[in-house]
Amino acid sequence: MPDPAPQIVVGCLLDVSGSMRSALEPGQSNEPAGDRLRAVLRAALKLAKAERQQNSSAFMFVGVFGLQTSEAHLNPQAADLCGIADALLNESGNNSSGHDLLIARANANNVSYISKYIKTKLTTREARIVDAHLKVHPDQVRKFIDAIPPEAEVEKLHLSSRTGGALIGKVIGLVASKFIPFGSVIVDAAGTAVGSAVGTAVGSTVGTAVGSAVGTAVGSAVGSAVAESVEDSRVETSEALALARSIQRKWLSDFQSFIPLPVSEVVDVLQRLQDQWPDHEDGDSGNLSQDDNDNLIDAIRQYMYGLTPMCYALQKARDAFRSKPEAKRRVLVLMSDGISTDGDPSTAAHDLRMEEVSIATVKLTDDRSGPQRALYYEANPLWDEGTRNLFHMSKRIHALTHPVPVLAAAGWAIPPAGEVALFCTVCTVTALEEFCTLLLSARFGSADALLDIVGRIRLDDYINNEHLAIHRRPTNQGTRGICYAHAVASVVHMALLRIVAREGGRASLLKKFCPLSDACIWYRPLKFREVDENGAREAVLRRRPVLATFGLSKDGWETFSKHFHKKSARRTTVLTEAQMAPDFDKECGGGHAVVLVSCSPDSLTFLNSWGSAWGDNGLFRIENPAVLGNKDRSLHFYDVYWIEPGLTNAERQAFDARVDEELRRRAEEYESIFELEYRCPRCLDNSALADFRGSVRRALCPKCQKWFEPDPGSLAKAMYLRAGLNDVVQS
Repeated sequence: MPDPAPQIVVGCLLDVSGSMRSALEPGQSNEPAGDRLRAVLRAALKLAKAERQQNSSAFMFVGVFGLQTSEAHLNPQAADLCGIADALLNESGNNSSGHDLLIARANANNVSYISKYIKTKLTTREARIVDAHLKVHPDQVRKFIDAIPPEAEVEKLHLSSRTGGALIGKVIGLVASKFIPFGSVIVDAAGTAVGSAVGTAVGSTVGTAVGSAVGTAVGSAVGSAVAESVEDSRVETSEALALARSIQRKWLSDFQSFIPLPVSEVVDVLQRLQDQWPDHEDGDSGNLSQDDNDNLIDAIRQYMYGLTPMCYALQKARDAFRSKPEAKRRVLVLMSDGISTDGDPSTAAHDLRMEEVSIATVKLTDDRSGPQRALYYEANPLWDEGTRNLFHMSKRIHALTHPVPVLAAAGWAIPPAGEVALFCTVCTVTALEEFCTLLLSARFGSADALLDIVGRIRLDDYINNEHLAIHRRPTNQGTRGICYAHAVASVVHMALLRIVAREGGRASLLKKFCPLSDACIWYRPLKFREVDENGAREAVLRRRPVLATFGLSKDGWETFSKHFHKKSARRTTVLTEAQMAPDFDKECGGGHAVVLVSCSPDSLTFLNSWGSAWGDNGLFRIENPAVLGNKDRSLHFYDVYWIEPGLTNAERQAFDARVDEELRRRAEEYESIFELEYRCPRCLDNSALADFRGSVRRALCPKCQKWFEPDPGSLAKAMYLRAGLNDVVQS
């Protein structure tokens, strides 16, 4: 049966070149070497799990690049990690060593007599690689078996060598006996009793017998040694051992193409890789000899840390995406330090973008001096070339349509531009996994409402969409000069909508017009503060409306009104600073108040009170704050907000009831939500949400049986991920 057409293809590229060694294996006392490498692979696993749960027809590939290549190791520059792991890994529950696997294959082909040579001629890791190669190429099993000397030949060689060696040894023993003074000794001992003549005869006879025995013993030992040496030499020069060593040199060539697999298969392979990772890698593997070390990660690690062919790897990723042309969405996650040894990677990245591949980049580093939990809109001039490469490759996303506030709640720095790059720099396992939440979250629409509800228990970062609905239904002040009242009423009403069952009700949009300071007194628990442009942008990114006031000259008002007039062809375009600059120094001809409701890197969007026929359904956009203002009256912003301690007990109870009701409804609609894992802050262990008792306000851990108050940020992330990306390793 053919595979279903994939809705999405996700690719992960991991840089394992020499420049990444310190980032992947820092070897610090509080972070075991290899822990980050494991975390990177675990991040890939959880990306796969999330995709599988969202879209079972998704396909995924995981590639590594930067492998060592030389005459001794004819490795490709990049290889398919899932293919390598699947070939090397045992089936679940099978703990056989590499020696065991190859011996079992020999037994199955009736050549069990080579078992001792498998153990003496190949390390257990080498045996695993040979077995993996034969598993991938079953047609070569017969070639390998035929190259093994037949058992009869080996036995015949062994027997003839042993016999010949024994004869030689016996002769040596007899000759040696002539130099052993047996006769003299016995003559002296027996001469006293029976006489010198008899003693001499007996001594000679006994000496000959003893010499014969010694010769036989020596012959047997020499014969065995000769036989073993001859047999060992025959095996050493056999075609089978030559083939095994050839496999060691070039077996990775089988995996030089990235192959998108059904996501369920990727999950299985990566899960088995995680399951077989040693829990105490450094302590255990360090005590093993090279011959006995069967650590699968070491089997892969021995080929790592070569040059950095990033351009080549991106081209191979493009080929992988092209192999699934029917996919509707393509995402590539690149984890690297950005250093490329085969040219400028921007061209290859551009080719991917032209084929509608969204690229997210993660710079892995061991440098803890810079900010590690931050998203960016612009490149930092102090970044090195590799970091700039990764930043410029990454896709830009709008902060309002993406769940960036999830990371903001977890302490990440978010730029106020209204747009961020899918790029970050991380040096801890925790930060890496948090960033993966961002990469996944855009596709989890069913969790949006849960974020809004649960997150508002303590944080004002998660509010519902009602203010967006309001700005789609703008009011109309008509010819009355009450724009300020309209704007204040709008922001007050939007802020109060965030409070469930507010005591005293909510302000009607038009019934009471009042100064903002009075409104915040009348309508508890509202507060306001004047903020600059960045503060206004940050408030909007957290979906809080912002009051804005400004003044224009008479000519400025004329330009403004004409641009956004309902009959203007430009009314939906951005009003620029250049258009308004000629009127900036003229006398102010009147003020106005509007509501900032959205922002992007290149514009600010406001809700006006002149009706839906004006502007873009009552909205208008400007290039920057300098557009609205003149020499006497600049643009001012006021953030209107409330904090949880300002709520009354009744309002909190009403909100709690709303949370419980909504969670029950969502649980019935999306049962898989409660399969997510949540980390107990008391015992630091993970359990499925369904196993906790209590509520989202006070929960009982099924592991430690202790009560705790769930953190809304962590709980929101868990619900957003739907695959449990919050089982982080502390760094």
